[in-house]
Amino acid sequence: MKKNKSPKLTMTAIGFLIIGMGCLIVKNFLPEYVDAQGLLHEPYFFLIPIGFLIVFIALIIGSIAFINNMIKLKR
Repeated sequence: MKKNKSPKLTMTAIGFLIIGMGCLIVKNFLPEYVDAQGLLHEPYFFLIPIGFLIVFIALIIGSIAFINNMIKLKR
């Protein structure tokens, strides 16, 4: 088995994946409440779209790293 030819891309993808999943996990543990008028207050809602965006970026970078590996393995 040959070595990974793009370890920097792979490690970058793993890093982005960990950060994105961390944002989504942290959001679940932060407080949110419903006030007396029945309005939901989520002060850390921004972590949801940021988390999904970072996970999506990780998937793109990981796909690029995988394709690069497959191309280099065929040579």
